[in-house]
Amino acid sequence: MKIIGLLFGLYLGSIMSVQAQDLSKDATSIITDSRTEVLCKSMTQSIEKESRTILILNRKGLNAAHFVCECDMFRSLQKFSGEILNASGQSVRKIKKSELQKSEYSSSLSTDDYAYYYECNFPSFPFTVKYEWEIKCNNGLIGYQSFLALSVITMMLTPFLINLAPRAAALLTKGRGKEASSPEEEQQKASTLKDHLIIVGFGISGKHLAQVAKESGIPYTILEMNPETVSRYKNKEPISHGDASQPVILEHLGVYTARVLAIIISDPAAVRAITLEARRMNPDLYIVARTRFITEVAPLRRLGANVVIAEEFETSIEVFNQVLTQYLVPRQDIDAFSARLRQQNYRMIRRMSSAADSLESVASRLPEMGVQTMRLEAGSPLCGLSLAQSNLRREYAVTVVAVARSEQEVMASPPADFVMEAGDLLYLFGKTDKLFAVKPVICAAPATPAAATAQEASRA
Repeated sequence: MKIIGLLFGLYLGSIMSVQAQDLSKDATSIITDSRTEVLCKSMTQSIEKESRTILILNRKGLNAAHFVCECDMFRSLQKFSGEILNASGQSVRKIKKSELQKSEYSSSLSTDDYAYYYECNFPSFPFTVKYEWEIKCNNGLIGYQSFLALSVITMMLTPFLINLAPRAAALLTKGRGKEASSPEEEQQKASTLKDHLIIVGFGISGKHLAQVAKESGIPYTILEMNPETVSRYKNKEPISHGDASQPVILEHLGVYTARVLAIIISDPAAVRAITLEARRMNPDLYIVARTRFITEVAPLRRLGANVVIAEEFETSIEVFNQVLTQYLVPRQDIDAFSARLRQQNYRMIRRMSSAADSLESVASRLPEMGVQTMRLEAGSPLCGLSLAQSNLRREYAVTVVAVARSEQEVMASPPADFVMEAGDLLYLFGKTDKLFAVKPVICAAPATPAAATAQEASRA
């Protein structure tokens, strides 16, 4: 048996020798020895002792002769020695640590990485080069390596965790009165939105707009970039998290079937990007954008915004409104001043928002013209009068183009004998200053008995 084992060992040795000879035929360099020894001093400190011997067969193998040691905030090179031997095995050169070059770079998570390197260019082949060095590890033996390992593991688990997230959310919310919606259900909800309002930004202005839309029965959806805000209002409002400048997000919000897009965020670049993308996706969308400075109004209009509200300009109007009020300037004059300033700057009235599509298109082509909706109050002297008797066109230069008495009863181009009643919604067309001038007549408060008597006397 011993003889058989000896013969088998010789056979395996001959096979390995033949394979080694075959591998070395086309080789340019051979690593003849490589060792690594780790001495652990503590849980966070260690010394790595490494040695390497490389046989360089020809000029193509010179790259293998170079020495490179990468260091960072956890690893530092403490000791180094090198030696070059000729083909006869005689030492021809000693390499010291002071001969190493240092190069700093930043190719990983750390920002203070650097490397020591030595370029070996011995001219005679073959030759052998030996390197021995020590690396000191601080807070890297356990902490840094564990961090890298955990990073790789979590990256591998991420796709599986993403797939499991909807099911896990459904299990966590089960029994709490409201189950989490699946991505398919969210997509179905988005596809059912039609003729709705999209609110981008849920700050003070966004909250006010959402409140008014809810009270007016206008369907709406909200997009917010702050995840804390989305989490806080998730169960109270139709709010979602995302970047509205991305087409897939706008599509999820139903931009193709929406009527109005209100962009109420403070980032000028984001406002421009959202306006451009929304106009590209839906040419018929009515876009209202808010900006900080009046100089940004014209660029946003060129990108496709129908209305641009400049905080700087509106604030200035509110300031002089308050000042003139303290000087007891009549409210009609203050409103006329405001209307005139808006006409001169961007020809837009902040509170005009109830026009039909065809009227908007007409008003946009006529300078200083607009359409405004006003509710006829019970105290108005126009209650009970026909359009002909009201003399709105002759005295105030405004035209009643439509009247809505209820959601089901809307009359376009009412005849002259149409009698107006309290609560009617009057759609008025005319110049902006005229629309402001007629507002006190239509929105008048209920008259006192004395005022009613005087009113009757004046009519008589």
